[in-house]
Amino acid sequence: MERELALLASRARSPRAVELWRRVVAANPQDTAARCNLAALLPPEEAVEAYEAVVLMSPPEDQLEACHSNLAGLYVRLGQPARALEHCVGGREGRYNQNVALRQLGRQAEAVDASWEFVGRPKALVGRTVVCVKWGKKYDAGYVNRLYRAVSRHTDATRFVCFTDDARDVDAECKELPPQRFLRGWWLKAYLFSSEAGLEGRVLYVDLDTVVLGPLDEFFEVKTSSACVLGTDSLANERRDGGYNSSLMLWVAGNFGGLIYDLLSEDFFATLANAVYKFDHWLEMLFDDLPTFQDRLPGRVVDYVEDRLPPAGASIVVFPLHPKPHDLVDQVSWVRDNWR
Repeated sequence: MERELALLASRARSPRAVELWRRVVAANPQDTAARCNLAALLPPEEAVEAYEAVVLMSPPEDQLEACHSNLAGLYVRLGQPARALEHCVGGREGRYNQNVALRQLGRQAEAVDASWEFVGRPKALVGRTVVCVKWGKKYDAGYVNRLYRAVSRHTDATRFVCFTDDARDVDAECKELPPQRFLRGWWLKAYLFSSEAGLEGRVLYVDLDTVVLGPLDEFFEVKTSSACVLGTDSLANERRDGGYNSSLMLWVAGNFGGLIYDLLSEDFFATLANAVYKFDHWLEMLFDDLPTFQDRLPGRVVDYVEDRLPPAGASIVVFPLHPKPHDLVDQVSWVRDNWR
C-alpha cells in the first residue's frame, strides 16, 4: 500500500513523495527501484549519494543504466565533469552527458570526434587528416596525446588518427597496425600509403617527437597533386643535400604513394633491408623530385639544434636526433609551453 501511495505522490509531485519513498526503502532496503525513485526527488548532492549506493547493489541492467545516466547528468550539474565521464556508459543520455563533460574539461575536439565516430563521418568532411604512428615501446601514449592536443589547438576541422599496435591510454582516434612480421619501426610509415589504411583526402603525417608551435592549416594548402616532404638541405642533422626526411609528409590519399607499401613484400623487403636502412632512402629510390616544405613554406619547419629561443615564425619543430622533447621540458621554456 505504501508503495502505491509513493507512486501516486510522485506522479502528483506531492511534497510527501520523498517521505513516502523513504518509508518504502526503510521497509525493504534491497528495493533498488524504490531507491531510484527516491533519488530522483532529492537535491543533487543527496541524489548522487543515493544513485551511487544503488550502483553498488548491482541492480537490474535497465536500472543500472538509468543510475549511470542520472549520475553523469548530476556530476555535470555539480561541475565535476571527470566524475561524469565515469558514468557515460552508453545510450543516448550517456552520449549527451559525455559531450558536455568533455567540453567542460576543455576536450572539445575529443567530443567532436566521439560524435562523428557514432554517427559516421560523411566523406565530404573527410578532407584533412593528421596521422602518426606509435609502435613498440619507444614512445608512450603521452607522446600521442600531446601531439593530438597540439594539432587540435592549431587547426580546425581536421581528423587525427594514430596508427598503433597498442591503443591503451591514447585519447585520439586509433587504427590498428596490421601484424607485420617483417616491417618494424619507421618502415611502418609505408602502411599509411596503402589502400588498407583507409585514408582519404589530404593527409599530413607528423612524427611523434614533434613540437607544434603555430598554425597548421597552410600545410594542408600546399599546392601539390602528389606529395610534399621535408628536404634535407636545411636540416642540420642530415648533413646532406637533395634528399628527403620523412618526419613530416603531406600527400593526397589515393593519388600518391601506393607503391611505397605495395612493393614491400616480405621477400622483397628481406633483400631491400640488406641495402637500405632508412625509410627516407626508400622514398628517394621511388621519387626523385618531390616538392619540399622548405620550398613551399619557407621557415615554417625547423629542426632542433641546441637553440633555446623560440624559432621565429616556425609552426613545427622536428627532433630527428637527441635530445627529444621530454628531455627539454625542464630546460627550454618554449618546449615546455607547447609540448603539453
